[in-house]
Amino acid sequence: MKKGRKTGKEDTGSGKAGDDDPGSFKITGDMIGANPDGIDAIRLLQIIAAGIAAVVLGWAVLDRILNVI
Repeated sequence: MKKGRKTGKEDTGSGKAGDDDPGSFKITGDMIGANPDGIDAIRLLQIIAAGIAAVVLGWAVLDRILNVI
């Protein structure tokens, strides 16, 4: 074995989060174009879909109640 070669844990890419090791790469919001001060498009679509689902559910419940009367 050569003296300068790393062995064991260093070769596996399991270093600490601040290392230059490719195994410790983390994606942050700045890398994917997120707006830290606002709302992103996926969250907005989820809110709209939940609102539509609530309206449809409310309509179905009221429709069933009115059919029973």
